[in-house]
Amino acid sequence: MKSPTNLLRIALISLFLLVACEPEEHNYIYQKLIARVYTTNGYTVQNGAKFKQDDVFFTAIIPVTRLASNFKWGSSAYATSVPEPTTKLAEKIADIKVVALNDFSDTYKAGDNIADVCTYYDTENSHVTDDRYIAFVDSTARTKQAAIDAINSSFVGFYSYNNIVQRFAFRIKAKAYTNTAQRFAIVLITDKYTALADTTVTINIKP
Repeated sequence: MKSPTNLLRIALISLFLLVACEPEEHNYIYQKLIARVYTTNGYTVQNGAKFKQDDVFFTAIIPVTRLASNFKWGSSAYATSVPEPTTKLAEKIADIKVVALNDFSDTYKAGDNIADVCTYYDTENSHVTDDRYIAFVDSTARTKQAAIDAINSSFVGFYSYNNIVQRFAFRIKAKAYTNTAQRFAIVLITDKYTALADTTVTINIKP
């Protein structure tokens, strides 16, 4: 049988741990990239389909997974309250590349990065655990850097999710050759010099 002194010691230690150990942040890391092409009315574009360039837009879907949580040791300013967990990306997006896999125009050939001649848009709520169609909801055109900043800043806040899907949409402003097949590689480069990439379906550009 434990003595009253030992029971008191256990109770005090448990109280100290409850007060002093609080979740500080949940770290998330990107799993992969999924490239999708949609029509403006929400249909998935199938491989080899024919569309006018302005009738489709591209979406990069980035599933994210949560790593082990970090804990902060030290007295809490609100000892009796349960602190909200914060979120943090283990690595951030540093660059977006959209690589033409076929000759795109007289200016852009196969292998060229055309990310700087794309227009980027926000999409709906990113906290969705599948890759179903999510239309872009902000009609305000963004630059590539603004899209990168939006992706990275979306994790700032008090959230804790086991599965998160990040995504962004874009259109290609530069005009492609007509009556040609076009396919693109979407590549995200992180600040840890890792790359996430996927290729789109082939689209035949109509006049």
